[in-house]
Amino acid sequence: FIMPFVVDDLILSVDPVKLYEYINFDKNIVCVKYPEVERFSKFVYFYSDYISYIDAIKKAAFGTEIKYSIEEKNRFLESNTWSVRAKIVSKMIDKKMKK
Repeated sequence: FIMPFVVDDLILSVDPVKLYEYINFDKNIVCVKYPEVERFSKFVYFYSDYISYIDAIKKAAFGTEIKYSIEEKNRFLESNTWSVRAKIVSKMIDKKMKK
């Protein structure tokens, strides 16, 4: 899978939901590198220019294995569900309300 976003203000300000979907399919992923996606480094081949793009494509397409294990995928996706995120936000709100 390839996520070839042009990095602009919009892309810099949103969570890249497409990467979670791609990870779930157990396929190699190529993505432009920017700060918000660095936490996906276990799962993604990053590129920042033409040369690194070609290198990432070669690794993803011609590599003999998927970059991540099923266990890594499951742990990552389970820790990023909406229910887990809602609990984190709720705790943060509760903490702020107690101050």
